[in-house]
Amino acid sequence: MLLGPSLLGRLAPSLSTKIFVGNSGSDHHAVILGFLYNLGLLLLMFASGAETKGLFHRQDTREVAWLGIVGTGLPFVLTLILAPLLPLQLLMGATGQTIPLLLVVSIAMAVTSIPVISRILHDLQILHTRFARLILGVAVMEDVALWAVLAVATALAQSANV
Repeated sequence: MLLGPSLLGRLAPSLSTKIFVGNSGSDHHAVILGFLYNLGLLLLMFASGAETKGLFHRQDTREVAWLGIVGTGLPFVLTLILAPLLPLQLLMGATGQTIPLLLVVSIAMAVTSIPVISRILHDLQILHTRFARLILGVAVMEDVALWAVLAVATALAQSANV
């Protein structure tokens, strides 16, 4: 199947080099695209936060905690248990440590995307319902917990490099 840069590269190589950054080798273009990517991500996060400000209620704490434990804990723990059955040697870094890799793979299985979830709920016009409050509350709790686990995995991986 030929699409995008590969098809254009065969039909018009000089045009492909000008349009697609990967073919031109220009670091300047990569820096600009990286900046625009991060700016777009920042604006999406800001819009999501502004839309959900004041959305969470104290009465939902128990349900959010329960859903977070089941919704994040279950995939995280199952991945920790089952991931060693995968050929992880292909993914290991220079240190060859298994525990940080298992943690990162488990995080990948349990992570959520708050901006995407909030945008979907907004588009469905259910952002200010109790259901949306629960979903976003769980997503926030999950992200905080998984960022902490990622910090632990990073610290473990860096401690082996010292």
